[in-house]
Amino acid sequence: MKHRALIVFAAMGILLMAAPAQASWGDIFSFEFGLKGMGGYNYWNKPADSPLDMVNQDVLFGNERSGFGAGGGLYLQLRFFKFVGLELDVLFENDEIWEHPLEGYDWKINAQRINVRLPLLVQFILPLKPIRLGLVIGPEFVLPFKTWAEQSYVPQEFKDYNFQTSSPTTTRLTFGINLAIRLAEGIYLPIDIRASYDVTQPRSWAERIFGNPACTGGDWANCGKDLYAPDGSIGIIQRNTWDFRLLLGIGFDFPAILGLRKDKPSSQEAVPVSAVEIAPANAVPVGSVERYEDRGQDQGQDQGQGQGQEQDQGQDLE
Repeated sequence: MKHRALIVFAAMGILLMAAPAQASWGDIFSFEFGLKGMGGYNYWNKPADSPLDMVNQDVLFGNERSGFGAGGGLYLQLRFFKFVGLELDVLFENDEIWEHPLEGYDWKINAQRINVRLPLLVQFILPLKPIRLGLVIGPEFVLPFKTWAEQSYVPQEFKDYNFQTSSPTTTRLTFGINLAIRLAEGIYLPIDIRASYDVTQPRSWAERIFGNPACTGGDWANCGKDLYAPDGSIGIIQRNTWDFRLLLGIGFDFPAILGLRKDKPSSQEAVPVSAVEIAPANAVPVGSVERYEDRGQDQGQDQGQGQGQEQDQGQDLE
């Protein structure tokens, strides 16, 4: 437990110590920091040599099972030359899978845990406007902090049944799609769709359970009886074969917020005519500030004054 806590604190320290001053490299290097919430589906695949195969009993996670996980946390995304990125998340999650042990009964058993998920994902980014699209792949470390088992609607004859659960630290392969929508200068809405696979989960059912020597040892004559013993005891090692997550959040691109990098129009983009000040053809600059006066109007006024003076002189001669 101490080692897990140190790993989590170290990861959070990396996120919090990323200073905005480092973003001064502009378009070469930038980073985004924010929050993400998540939720999704858990899948436990059918193990080999399970009770379903050996004694035709679809019990104790011997077949496909499902569940749900939800949580959230912090993320840090580093980007290099806009096209390559690296993302580290620190995500806290409540995760569970369940089954109904007996057909025709509402009895339900849940294996639950609280995890810290630490995905370290490489991103391949396509910087579009006003969105940013990326493909992500990399390892994800899952550190269970707490595990427990729950039973509900237990039949009276099974009220002493002891169902247990445990969960080890695992390394998963995670991949998916990241879409970031620009809300304002330097503020993004990240949307992630991820799939994660447990590459080291045991294939055999006997390696996914504990607490029942007959079942773990392959003694199916006694294991089949013990599965339904009213005072029986068995536990599962909770690991999702696959899980799928949708993540939504809010992110802050510090270079853009600090004015160190702004979106610039390309040289091929047309500039609106209304944005260009068009001066008269006979305009001349005046003073240190570029102002324009219509000299044609002044010349017309001078000519009019000259003609008036000539007429006055002609009347005096007469």
